[in-house]
Amino acid sequence: MKGIGLISDKLDFNIRISLSLSQEMGLFFAKIEDPIPLYATLNDDSAEISLFLSEDLRKKFDPSFGKFTQTSMGKFDILNLRAEELMFEFQMFRDIMKIPSVVPGGFFLREGWVYADFRFHHSSLQKVSDVVRKITEAKNRIHLAKLSPSPGLEETLKGISSRIPITNVSFSYSTEEGYLPGEVVEGQPMAEAKLFSSGMETEYEAVLYSSKVSGNALTVDSQEGIHETKFSTKYMSKLMSEVRKEKIPVASLIGKFTKSEVSNHFFVPSFIADQLLEAIFRVADETGLKGLKITAFEELTPESF
Repeated sequence: MKGIGLISDKLDFNIRISLSLSQEMGLFFAKIEDPIPLYATLNDDSAEISLFLSEDLRKKFDPSFGKFTQTSMGKFDILNLRAEELMFEFQMFRDIMKIPSVVPGGFFLREGWVYADFRFHHSSLQKVSDVVRKITEAKNRIHLAKLSPSPGLEETLKGISSRIPITNVSFSYSTEEGYLPGEVVEGQPMAEAKLFSSGMETEYEAVLYSSKVSGNALTVDSQEGIHETKFSTKYMSKLMSEVRKEKIPVASLIGKFTKSEVSNHFFVPSFIADQLLEAIFRVADETGLKGLKITAFEELTPESF
């Protein structure tokens, strides 16, 4: 994870949104104190929560677990919950993600409550506050749980790994595209993906950390070198499509760029890391990717930072 410390404190605010599930689902999960990683899906007329249960956690559920749609995938089960009654709440998540500089900082369920964390730059406080006002005025199951200065990306990952073991899956590959096309004009930039924002099947929306950019990048803070842009490579577009299809919860995705190589760092729940690794190799074969190298596959510890 060399270099992540350089951008760790760039997004200096954090917001946590909480929402309660329906009474039936809330009672079902209320006694489960262990945090459960989740993936939220919102379409125009439907909403779904996918929970990822490790083998140990699966043993804590009673037989009524069978009433939900589930899929067993080796070391874990996926529990799918239809949640149309949460359409408004999920829309608030989408509205937050549309704000410049906002990136997700972990989604999980604990004791019947869904928690969604986001990091952002202080210049977006007004727009974030506008969403908070909508949440407050709604007076329903969604609430502002916390708004405060951010501890930074590294501390955020430490916090997630204290709830749920997290593995860093890192890889690099050569690219003929070099820098981000039409955007980066100097340096060796880094980018932080706005995970699962709309349109990510074909291109990234990302917060870009670069001293100087051109083209259509939106500058958030010129002194800090914080921008927002869209970009893609054939390989990563296909890989992220697979990640979305398989609903792999990703705590963070960091990209680094040089003239000849792209490096990516995925942070995912440890019990699902093998599935991501399989997708990395499978998509490389499908897209004819050159120079793929796995550079890290390690569970995060305090010494990782």
